[in-house]
Amino acid sequence: MNDIIDYDVLMPDHMAKMQRLQVVVDDPMTMEIVIQRVLDGESLKAIARSWKLPVTRFIKWISDDEKRLAEYEGALRIRADELVYEAVERAEGVVGPDGELSEVARDKLVIDTNLKVAAMWDKQKYGGEKTTGGAGINIIINRSGAEIPEGNTVVIDG
Repeated sequence: MNDIIDYDVLMPDHMAKMQRLQVVVDDPMTMEIVIQRVLDGESLKAIARSWKLPVTRFIKWISDDEKRLAEYEGALRIRADELVYEAVERAEGVVGPDGELSEVARDKLVIDTNLKVAAMWDKQKYGGEKTTGGAGINIIINRSGAEIPEGNTVVIDG
């Protein structure tokens, strides 16, 4: 027997959105359900809409609590891992057994999209280095008098 409540069945259509939201936030199983659905690839917006909840208030309820937010962000990191593994599997399967390319443009798009989403959802693991901009000039403070490489370098002796 599955202990997870199916809100789609539990709440009749005549309930107002705010009443439905109250039922969801009062249920201690809600975050477990949300995490499972996020792991399955659903967004918070899609979950809220399927339960006929006010989307903004549902997302705010999750983001206003550190524990709920951490659980959600953890689910996104796990989902990011899944997207990366899926991208790798698809990348490995791009060339068919006959050596011909199979739907390369579609597969490349899916792979690139999955990797970009993973980088957004788990910046530490998949995000890479971001630059903040700048003029591309290296500034070296030369206190030793050593020879400085040429190029776009400003030398401040001191």
